[in-house]
Amino acid sequence: MSTQTPEPQDREPELERLLDSVLEKIDSTRYPNIEIPFLGALRSEDRNVWWGAVTQLQELTAGIKDAILRDSRFPGEHVRMMHSGLGGGSGFYPNFVDQLLVRRAAQLGSADKAIQWLQKVLTTSDATGRLILTLWGVPVESEIQLTDDVKIVPVERLPESEQKRIVIDHAFGVGGRMPTSALDFAAPKSALVIERQVAPLTYDGSATPHHDDYISTHELLREIALVLTIVGPRVSLPAMLWFTFDDSDFNVWPSSMNSLMEIMPTQFGNNANLDPDEAPEMVRAYLALPAGTRQHVRVAIERISQAQRRRSVGDRAVELATALEALVGDGANNEMTHKVKVRTVRLVGGSRDERIINAAIINKTYSIRSKLVHTGRIDENATAAIAGSHFTVSQIVDRGLSLCVQLTKKIIMRGEIPDWSLFDITEQPGYSADG
Repeated sequence: MSTQTPEPQDREPELERLLDSVLEKIDSTRYPNIEIPFLGALRSEDRNVWWGAVTQLQELTAGIKDAILRDSRFPGEHVRMMHSGLGGGSGFYPNFVDQLLVRRAAQLGSADKAIQWLQKVLTTSDATGRLILTLWGVPVESEIQLTDDVKIVPVERLPESEQKRIVIDHAFGVGGRMPTSALDFAAPKSALVIERQVAPLTYDGSATPHHDDYISTHELLREIALVLTIVGPRVSLPAMLWFTFDDSDFNVWPSSMNSLMEIMPTQFGNNANLDPDEAPEMVRAYLALPAGTRQHVRVAIERISQAQRRRSVGDRAVELATALEALVGDGANNEMTHKVKVRTVRLVGGSRDERIINAAIINKTYSIRSKLVHTGRIDENATAAIAGSHFTVSQIVDRGLSLCVQLTKKIIMRGEIPDWSLFDITEQPGYSADG
């Protein structure tokens, strides 16, 4: 059995000596034609500067790992992974710790403080932090508590991090990028935030961490983002997701996730600030829905979101028809347009004249949808008369979208989808055959 040889009492420990030497080399390093610190060079967009810094980092770590393995203050060759807070883990000790330790020494300007940092990470059992999902299309004036655990805040009020900087700097032209959608011209303005505890902070490298709870939390945030679609309505889209520890010492591996969108908006307007009263009410009522009802409502909201992202008026009508049938359809194929029209009008309610207009809007929306399905094209300049006024097909679909949003809200606040076998033959509150 091998034993570690202690350092003589009058000598500086090996690891401290190596790190002090590293700091001296960093202080004396100059990059060609540019005044930039070592850590800045590692983040430089100038490939030559960045590569020079990376090469230097590899040189600076020579002997560091072996010194750590021989140091009795650390767990030898025992592998430790570190939780990212996103549900997974990253390699930490000992295979990556030499570069991390050099970076930390450069940041703190002290070998002793860098070593104290490493000891702190390896001996901390648990840590708190925040899971953050940034959103396009949902500006907020100030923090809003949406549920007991989830709040929405302006991006500017998020804790400082590399991910936050990327989100704020998000704009067309950064890094020479070419735009691929309207989202490239706008940065996310808000973020959903939920506090989390990460335990254990580091774990045995041979163990497999459990991710189920994290996955359900990710899904919850994305579902709340979707529900905000109908508060406006607006195009509410998830952007970057990341986790940040409250103690910055634990933000070792800045990691993030991005959603892939099948339908990208071609236009992205300026949405009004989120209503601080309606948003929590709608989110809480939605999350309280029975599982079956919630699934139907979710499908409808997804289609409402897609209808707002579509460019073609015919495609928008198809999305709205699907949303309406998810809410008030009954699985049968007969007389679907009639049933959707009658049930929607009765649920939304209103005066006699409003009901007549709403019924006509649904009929015209279905007519636009059918024409696209059967002919493959829609005359965008066509008009139709409704209650003595002329509307373009685009205006009709806009009215159909508004009606579909109203219907979705009614069902959410009702707490269930009606039993259509009874609903169709009985009077409803606020409704009579005479209007």
